[in-house]
Amino acid sequence: MAYFVWRADYSVGDERIDSEHQHLLELAELLRTALRSGRGRQVVDDAFQALAHHVAKHFEQEESLFEAPGHPGCDAHRAEHSLFREELLELQAEKRLGHRHVERELTNWVESRLVVHLLEEVHACASRGTRP
Repeated sequence: MAYFVWRADYSVGDERIDSEHQHLLELAELLRTALRSGRGRQVVDDAFQALAHHVAKHFEQEESLFEAPGHPGCDAHRAEHSLFREELLELQAEKRLGHRHVERELTNWVESRLVVHLLEEVHACASRGTRP
């Protein structure tokens, strides 16, 4: 059973952003499954790389949308994205060093950072009456 599943209440009302958020969760689930099942190192490394790449790509696209007029807090949002990238790179480094608890740490990171970020974005858009 999938652990990271897209839910309608994650929607920010922008089809492109929602699709990217959905894909982020799918990649997180793929990586979690690979870690959990003891798949080969290359499969896990590829899944980590895909998640890190998509996170970076998505954040760049999202940040370009926030540069439009009417989106307060762009600098703070960009700084938060930068921190997320660093955290994910740290998780990748821990995996390469052979730390055994990477699956749990990744799961915690997705739940406490990535999903929370998605929900904060939804609420911020709703309170502004805008879309990203």
